[in-house]
Amino acid sequence: MAMKLAVNALFGVQVAAVAEIISLLNQQGIPLNQVMATLKELPVTSPAVQGAGNLMITHAHAPLFPISLVEKDIRYGLELAKNAVEEPMPTLKAVQNVYQDAIAQGYGNDNITGVIQLFMQP
Repeated sequence: MAMKLAVNALFGVQVAAVAEIISLLNQQGIPLNQVMATLKELPVTSPAVQGAGNLMITHAHAPLFPISLVEKDIRYGLELAKNAVEEPMPTLKAVQNVYQDAIAQGYGNDNITGVIQLFMQP
């Protein structure tokens, strides 16, 4: 269970970060397809994030791993961490806030990739 929560948390952090980066680069005038073409060539972009990024730029947010479940796994991971570490997990808590915002804005049933909608708003 702990490993599953850790893996899902890692994926959630990566997806939220790439959503912000895609949005930032798009706001700088770089077309979405060029953003993903470049990110795919970098060794720091995992295959899972490449797939998520492609879903983001094509606005494909059918619920494969809904945002509400991502937030739940992160919440459970943070609860688990309370009993395991002395220091809070600030990065994971910040990412949980992002997914909570997505839920509050009505994206909770969208796929995890739907988190980009928070950043692409006008």
